[in-house]
Amino acid sequence: MAVKFERVVQVRGRDCTGPGSFGTGCPIAPGLVLTAAHILRTEEGQVRTPTVTFPADGEPGPWDARVLWLRYDASVDAALLAVSGPAATRATDPEPQRWAYLVTRAASHPVDSYGYPRSQRMPAGTTGPARTEEQFAGRVSPGTGGSARRWELLSNDPLPPADRQGQGWAGMSGAPVFSGDLLLGVVRQDRRAETGTRLTATRSSEIVADEGFRAALRTSAAQGSRAPVVEPAELAPLLDPAAPERDLRSPAMLLRADVEATPFRGRVQEWEKLREWCLAPPGTRPRPGAPAGDLTVRVLTGPGGQGKSRLVRRLVEALRAEPGWTAGLLRSDLSDDDLRGDGTPPSVGTPAAALHALGDCVRDLLLVVDYAALHGLAEHLERTDGQEDYDWAALAGGLSVPSDMSGRRYATALNVQMEALAALLQAGPGPLDIVPGEAVEATLLRHEERYWARTLATDGERPLPMPLMRRVVAAATLCGAADEDEAMEVVARVPALGRGREWELAAAIGRLYPGAGDTYWGMLQPDRVAEFQASLTVAEVPTLLPALMAGATAAQQTQALTVLSRSVVAHANGARTRQRDLVLARLDALLEQQDLAPEVLPTGVRPWRRGRRRW
Repeated sequence: MAVKFERVVQVRGRDCTGPGSFGTGCPIAPGLVLTAAHILRTEEGQVRTPTVTFPADGEPGPWDARVLWLRYDASVDAALLAVSGPAATRATDPEPQRWAYLVTRAASHPVDSYGYPRSQRMPAGTTGPARTEEQFAGRVSPGTGGSARRWELLSNDPLPPADRQGQGWAGMSGAPVFSGDLLLGVVRQDRRAETGTRLTATRSSEIVADEGFRAALRTSAAQGSRAPVVEPAELAPLLDPAAPERDLRSPAMLLRADVEATPFRGRVQEWEKLREWCLAPPGTRPRPGAPAGDLTVRVLTGPGGQGKSRLVRRLVEALRAEPGWTAGLLRSDLSDDDLRGDGTPPSVGTPAAALHALGDCVRDLLLVVDYAALHGLAEHLERTDGQEDYDWAALAGGLSVPSDMSGRRYATALNVQMEALAALLQAGPGPLDIVPGEAVEATLLRHEERYWARTLATDGERPLPMPLMRRVVAAATLCGAADEDEAMEVVARVPALGRGREWELAAAIGRLYPGAGDTYWGMLQPDRVAEFQASLTVAEVPTLLPALMAGATAAQQTQALTVLSRSVVAHANGARTRQRDLVLARLDALLEQQDLAPEVLPTGVRPWRRGRRRW
């Protein structure tokens, strides 16, 4: 991924004794800019008054700023500024800034930077900006400058002529250094190489580890955001982002494990055993015959909703803080094709290259493969689209906890959280009429349907009857889509939808549930609610499942059978025997009438035979 040019700004330092200074900076959060400290220090150590200009914005400034944190020593040359003015918020990407470090021995890791060096000053009298931009494309070898805890950026690209002082790169100080879209550091110094370019950079890991920097973030305009986490740049294509998901478009999204809307509690015994297993000295982990440094595997199983995902996320978070460790969760959207090599070296920045890099990792590594992927809920409801103007925290304080939570209704952690969220929504400004005995999934789903209608109405979409909207959402859950063309093909197979709206509806689902990585669509969350919705729609519309499976890829057929099989178990656990039997009948009919791809149900292991159900 290329550098986001709009995330680079100009920083000036003013004082009463000289002409001041000039450098580059990078917005990392609303109203916050990271830059190099020496831009804002005089030779006597006094702090200059900073201003920030946003060249890519319609109101560039300069805007006043103040120094929140500054550190200038042998390993760190960085400062954090709080900036006023409307451009400060507009220049910040809605996604939180991700931070990175290098964890392998591989030399020549590709990096990008972008700034305003002196060599790009425009001639006097030229209209427009005084300096134009320079995009630096180079490489970092992690072993170079290692003991000094800095990066050294090398490039052989031709340069514009330097000025009389030979300071062509002056002004690039503070420029962000990116590996993909992860921030690896900020430029510090030009070492004036005899040939090519050699710049030094302060490492992001050194900045993030500074308690003064972390305290400044906590008390700044980014208050409420989580502490920054550095991620392994070479492994990033394999791993989920370290920061919890914060794209809270609907209340049901609060129930995702990666949102972490409620504090982690319990599971002390399991947590301690897993941590001890990870931190045991090499060769002592409980695997008979395993040599020192060998790969070891631990399997964690249990019914859905018991908190396995939260437990392993907590473990990953703890291991990241351990010296000499790196940890992460494998992306759930990766396929065999993403990881399979063709005999040639994989391209840098791809999952295949990241998989290859695992063998060069110089740190202990925890890689988690997660197949499952009340106060806290209230706090996050206030950040959810359409719920911002209500005091959910005060409402949560007035809700009573059920006196008896021993039944099946509260059997898992996810069940408890779903009940808590439903109770909050029902006590809020838009309660629903609840049918006696209604499943909590059904209540949450009906609140979710309000999100569908509100979002699409805001986007100016033509109204779609709710029964048809349910079919389209169910199709997205059952089949998924890798790209826009595949999404349109799925929508085209939905019965009774009518032709000519494929692109419009495929795009509408993408706005409701944006995809991540290599997927065009995301999915209704949590999985339990998505499976409930898809299974109810399949049960109510007998033609939906066979229509979707006709022409579906093997991956889509596998996803549909997985979703519906899990829904059968959930219906059985919830004593919803009618819904369970209807879904099983739809699956029986499908397998009787259609041949699925051999890799989905190989002939020798088909779980179904005419007249005898084996689901």
